[in-house]
Amino acid sequence: MHRPRIIRPIRTVAIAAVFAVSVLGPGPAARAAIGGDRWWVARFNAWTDGKDDASSMAVTPDGSTVIVTGSSQGATATSDYDTVAYGASTGAVLWKHRYDGPAQSDDVATTIAVSPVGYRVYVTGSSRGTSSIDYATIAYDTVTGDRLWLRRFNGTADGQDAAKAAVVSPDGSTVIVTGKSKSRVTGFDYATVAYDATTGARRWTTRYDGSGLTDAASSIAVAPDGDTVIVTGRSSASNDDYLTIAYRTATGDIVWTSRYTGIGSANDEAWSVAAGSSGDRVYVTGSSGGDYATIAYDATAGNQVWVKRYDGSGHLGDSAFSVAVSPDASRVFITGTSLASPTNLDYATIGYDAAAGTRLWVTRYDGSAGGEDDAAAVTTSPDGTQVFVTGSSYGGSVTGFGYATIAYDATSGSTEWNAQYSMDVNGMGFYGNDFARRIAVDPRGSAVYVTGSSFGNGTDDDYATLRYAGPNVAGREVVPGRRGLRN
Repeated sequence: MHRPRIIRPIRTVAIAAVFAVSVLGPGPAARAAIGGDRWWVARFNAWTDGKDDASSMAVTPDGSTVIVTGSSQGATATSDYDTVAYGASTGAVLWKHRYDGPAQSDDVATTIAVSPVGYRVYVTGSSRGTSSIDYATIAYDTVTGDRLWLRRFNGTADGQDAAKAAVVSPDGSTVIVTGKSKSRVTGFDYATVAYDATTGARRWTTRYDGSGLTDAASSIAVAPDGDTVIVTGRSSASNDDYLTIAYRTATGDIVWTSRYTGIGSANDEAWSVAAGSSGDRVYVTGSSGGDYATIAYDATAGNQVWVKRYDGSGHLGDSAFSVAVSPDASRVFITGTSLASPTNLDYATIGYDAAAGTRLWVTRYDGSAGGEDDAAAVTTSPDGTQVFVTGSSYGGSVTGFGYATIAYDATSGSTEWNAQYSMDVNGMGFYGNDFARRIAVDPRGSAVYVTGSSFGNGTDDDYATLRYAGPNVAGREVVPGRRGLRN
């Protein structure tokens, strides 16, 4: 099963705006916010009527800067990478950088990773070259936005190569990028490339070809000690399976490979991988035969420690898209989309005990219109007390899809706050569609950031990045935030 896609309506627009920052309340010096209060909204539009779709986000380790990347249409109607850095306290733009590949055609940034000390940020995705579609990976200085290096990867077939995920080693020395790469003989393979983080020099490249024609990596994580990097995705045999591989970070040598074939002849596709801070476990989740399937592996040998499946209340189709591990490695959290009758698609978020896979709680979110609610990402607070989920929720024919971000108690799964966002395009109650893609938390727990695409006033789709108050603001405990906010 492939991740469901939402078909957006065609819309006609007239005027353009470049940047807009809306501060919804006094700044940190004026008051102490409560968990879930919205502090600012920053919108980015590159060109009149162009579509701008933020795909990934990172926060620097000192919490001072929020960096967003994605794809943005320019004057020629083709898309380029557009990376924007915001000041965390105000949402003001610090710098922005656009990348248009050699063919001056479509370039789509898919992910971003920041160095452990915060000096550099790395963006990757797919970029059309003169004869092929390549990985294009760029390093920027996080303070100035200066481009430090650019490296392109063209696979063996001089064909289609699409980077999907990137990670930086804990010591900051290596950037590893993974995705899918077309081969002349074997179809699409996993292709994982490691670069020197300072110079961009390629350290190693490795490919994985299964027995079928399509192997596509979707997610990557690095072990806490930095020795291994773990890649997961889907690999076709008689059907699609989860395929998870651990590589030596220094050399690219395979440490272990594990394939998961679910129930019967159904397809299985892994979407997300995370490594626990204890270093002994790796967790993978995705969609398996219409259910969530979450697997814990022994990080050393790749043996399955436990496998847990979730079949939602409608028994109709469930797909997990994101996994996060608590900072103390004691719990694992999964979110995704689950069909239920008559509420259509809901968020379904699950907390598991990391050691045994025992389900601690499951909670579903059905938005106000009882329509489609599509969770995209999950993360945790630095102290492990809260779990944050974001995605898109259908609010009805007037408001369309909006961001829906929810904070859960990590122990019980109870909702602590629920914040909604969609843009009132003309100030008269006309709303377009808004789709949250990613969520990140300030390392100190003082802020929660969400980004994605949002239909604007004369600007078509814009990046829209929001800051919410986190659980640790001015030393205060989190309390329920404002609910049901629009614009």
